Amino acid sequence: MRRWLVWWWLSVSLSACAGPPMTPTAPPPAQHSPTTVNASTPPPRATVRVGHAPALANAGMYLASERGYFAEEGLAVEYIPFDAAARMITALGADQLDVGAGGASAGLFNAVARGVGLRIVGPLARHEPGHSAVHITVRRDLVDSGAIRDYPDFRDRTVAIAAKASVNEYAAHLLAGRGGFSPTELNLVELGFPDMVSAFANGAIDAAIQADPTATVAAERGSAVKWREIADLEPRFQFTVILYSAALATERAEIGRRWMTAYLRGVRDYHEAGVLGRDRATVLAVAGRYVPIADPALFERSGWTVVDPNGEVDRASLEGQLRWLIAQGSVPASVTLDAVLDPSFAAAAVARLGRY
Repeated sequence: MRRWLVWWWLSVSLSACAGPPMTPTAPPPAQHSPTTVNASTPPPRATVRVGHAPALANAGMYLASERGYFAEEGLAVEYIPFDAAARMITALGADQLDVGAGGASAGLFNAVARGVGLRIVGPLARHEPGHSAVHITVRRDLVDSGAIRDYPDFRDRTVAIAAKASVNEYAAHLLAGRGGFSPTELNLVELGFPDMVSAFANGAIDAAIQADPTATVAAERGSAVKWREIADLEPRFQFTVILYSAALATERAEIGRRWMTAYLRGVRDYHEAGVLGRDRATVLAVAGRYVPIADPALFERSGWTVVDPNGEVDRASLEGQLRWLIAQGSVPASVTLDAVLDPSFAAAAVARLGRY
């Protein structure tokens, strides 16, 4: 993981630095449900190990840490970086992680099929029109020359994705469908998001399903164009979710409920900043302390996703992803979303916090 973070810094030509001190802010306006929690006695202390691929969409977690929401729930959170959620599944299955933050992958559904009690318990990034942080990026010379104007022009093109049998390949499948051709007519290559920046510069790829901030970096360097938002493929694209280990979802369920309560308080703060435009500078400063990027202002030029402030995931989007994985033969047909999805933790948190 350490080597991956160093490569992130090198690939975007940035060096990590701490953001400015956090300034406490007032709670959300009165028209919203309260996000404070009153407890008569302090909850018992517990440590929660959280796997994350550092990104702005995780700012709800980071805010919950920085603003003391986890501490108020008696929780000490340890963050462990990963380059993709698919690589968290083994650690979650072995109870080396308690919480994972990333996409619903074949590895997740296959683990559940084997009886591993992993659960999708809440939302992360949902891409909607105007609120997307993943883009279909295209090499600039192909756009300038008119070689790629519309979806059918992607046939036989080399398209980079972060991982196969994941939400990233599912997005490429949707792209091919919009173009009216088979996904097999795409030359898919696996590259990390930072690696895509260099691949565009040297002409190794034609397009990519690429997340910010690296999509913005590629565009600002002039090697690529943010051609379409990922929400153009699906208007409520549930790209990433919160996962619980079997232990946290069962014998440590009370800790799981407390974690979700603190997390949703942070998510509501993120929603205020990202969707409503309030107190963005503070949120960016906090994110800059967790994401290896020197200039948090780069996030301001990037897309901000929707993270549902009531802890809801878009079921239809996840159902589509699971159907695709089953059709690809990557997941047994016996797996259902109900075997994986557990909304009870978010429901318990909203019962304490009130609906936003």
